[in-house]
Amino acid sequence: MSLINTSVKPFTANAFHNGKFIPLSQDDLKVKWSVVILLPAAFPFNSPTAVEDAHQHYAEFQNVGPR
Repeated sequence: MSLINTSVKPFTANAFHNGKFIPLSQDDLKVKWSVVILLPAAFPFNSPTAVEDAHQHYAEFQNVGPR
């Protein structure tokens, strides 16, 4: 299911960024393109294939221009 070009409803969450957890809300996503990977709390973190795949393409994500 694609959610491209849809509105994000108000939310707050914790995100892991640069080695630490930070608070995140919908306002943080308004400035630029965002890639959000949602994993349930019960996800076995010993096989995070979605996170690993995003990491492998991180340089490509950084090269994407403004919206």
